[in-house]
Amino acid sequence: MWWKTKLLALPSARGVGAIFFSNVTPTSSSKSVQPIISFERIPLLGLHSAVLGVRPLPQVLFNQVRYAGHNKWSNIKHTKGARDLRLAKLFGLYGHKIRVAIKESGGNTNPETNYNLKKLFAEALAQQVPKATLEKIVKGAKTATELSEFLYEVRGPGRVAILVELLAKNKAMCDIMMATILRKHASSQERGVVNMFQRKGVIISDIKSGTTFDDAESDGIEVGAEEVNLLEDDETNHKNLEFIVDPYDLAVVKGELVKAGYTCQDANISYIPTVIADLNPIERNMLEKMLVKLNEEDIVTAVHTNAS
Repeated sequence: MWWKTKLLALPSARGVGAIFFSNVTPTSSSKSVQPIISFERIPLLGLHSAVLGVRPLPQVLFNQVRYAGHNKWSNIKHTKGARDLRLAKLFGLYGHKIRVAIKESGGNTNPETNYNLKKLFAEALAQQVPKATLEKIVKGAKTATELSEFLYEVRGPGRVAILVELLAKNKAMCDIMMATILRKHASSQERGVVNMFQRKGVIISDIKSGTTFDDAESDGIEVGAEEVNLLEDDETNHKNLEFIVDPYDLAVVKGELVKAGYTCQDANISYIPTVIADLNPIERNMLEKMLVKLNEEDIVTAVHTNAS
């Protein structure tokens, strides 16, 4: 169970449409919005929040929210087996992306003169894909099988939102596999589910010795992070930092954090939900079984949910 603390600046000089909380109705756009200081809590079952007060002067919004399922750090146990599975799927995904970049450049396999290829190398390396693997992919790019990327939007048990990323020869192959799994787990495809997520880069790091969360937040914003959160495991009391970045800036921000003395334990591009779904024990059990089945499929490269 993770607790996430974040600090966001809200300058009133900007035209802000609304500030969203679980118990506040969005307002029409205005030229200035007074900041709200709020405490929100999302338990495993149920949702409630309490607005503590409104202040006319401070330009700061303080939230403390528990998101048990919004990122891979809290979803995936960092065992060797889980890490190896994730890397294997990344190898396939970046193998495809690299082949596309080479093909679109007329066969240019030099990262120094092929900008898209260079960017993919940096992005893959940031997610711990070995350089030797990337070089091997480049060498075999001309003879590799043509694949395509697909994204399936799913409503799962308890109406939980699920996004499934796949890499396959054709959509028909995906349809057959997905139909079988969805039918067995009380799920179905539904258009618009993707709108409940934001695609972001996520970097997990240790807290530097002798520093505070405020120090980490300042460092993160300085190197280009959009948001800095404190993750705490209430079972072990272990704390980590989570840096949310634009997915295209993942490699650059991670590199700058390493230069600043942070030890990055994980970096990935993920779909982060904007709405959290609470499930009862039966629904949660079915969802977990479904996620296992999906991740066992070779053509599935990633699965994201908004389950708490």
